[in-house]
Amino acid sequence: MNIQKRIEQLEQTINKAQSELEELKQETSKPKPMFERGDEGEAYHIIDEEYDVVDSIDTGVPLDDIRFKIANYYLEKDEHIAERVAKYYKDNNWFIRKAIEFADGYEWVKGGDNWCVYINQYNYGLDAHQSTKVQTQIYMTRENALKFKAWLEEYKSLK
Repeated sequence: MNIQKRIEQLEQTINKAQSELEELKQETSKPKPMFERGDEGEAYHIIDEEYDVVDSIDTGVPLDDIRFKIANYYLEKDEHIAERVAKYYKDNNWFIRKAIEFADGYEWVKGGDNWCVYINQYNYGLDAHQSTKVQTQIYMTRENALKFKAWLEEYKSLK
């Protein structure tokens, strides 16, 4: 084989390797998804409208994409997590919905009028957080928090 032909082959190999390297760099620079997604044909679980954990198969249709994007997609190994999330929804979904409704779009602001309502074993309470935001709380104005607490005491008595 003549030297010129060998040089051309090596240059093609180098160009191909550089191209693959750039693709890999781009792939690794993409943010890693928060949850694992199964392959097409793989079984997974969802939480249905009755808050039951049910089986599904990833068939690569848009519905599978939607379920994954809204975090209602649990691989077989995560079934125990799906069951815990379903139980949480069964126990607390009404509270979350009403809290968001009473919050009326309020967003927590450092030093602001940040009130939330909580449930303990015996009653409903109010809490104010001016310097630290608790990610699991739904914040609202004090006025709306008082209205929400009154609604809870009327419709969801703990007594």
